[in-house]
Amino acid sequence: MTLKIKKNPLIVFDIGNVLLRFSKERARLNFDRIEPGAGLPLVRAMWETRLGVDLERGRISGREFLRLAGRKAGVRMGYRSFCRAFQDIFTPLLPNIRLLVRLAQRYPTALLSNTSEVHWRHLFKTYPDLRIARWKFASHLLKAMKPDARVYQAVSTKTGFSFQDMIYIDDHPGFVRAAKGLGIQAVCYNGKTPLVKLLKKVGLR
Repeated sequence: MTLKIKKNPLIVFDIGNVLLRFSKERARLNFDRIEPGAGLPLVRAMWETRLGVDLERGRISGREFLRLAGRKAGVRMGYRSFCRAFQDIFTPLLPNIRLLVRLAQRYPTALLSNTSEVHWRHLFKTYPDLRIARWKFASHLLKAMKPDARVYQAVSTKTGFSFQDMIYIDDHPGFVRAAKGLGIQAVCYNGKTPLVKLLKKVGLR
């Protein structure tokens, strides 16, 4: 059954694992190539500790993250090397990027990502098709991360679209549930069913 949608909804795409696949293992290997043994502690600090959360909330800079995480683990890596290694963790999901480009020609579109200053500008430089989205929201700039309701509210306030006039796509079930709890029509993309088919179920062609 196709759900009824507004005539011109705002389509909001998550980036990580929706438009670009990212790999923690690739990050570990990249760090280890620069400084053997640095990979595991840096990856753990990024994804398993408060430091990574503070980085993506914009509470600390990338340099501060490396200094604090590196000091604890004895890592001596320079910041430029750290950035190059950490930025090289993405693989474009080309069918989904092409879908973004196609939909952006017919609907207002936005990007909403939990990410940091280390990645943000790099993403648009390396994957220029992402620039087609009219609005771009990052957790480190919003000073809050999904699933915090303030993130979704910021999208609504800055775009002028109500929650009921949005369609939101994310790979994280918890973030999808949070969006639905606010009245947003949300789609969970797990990589198994093509995104274009999932969006057809909510009336997008």
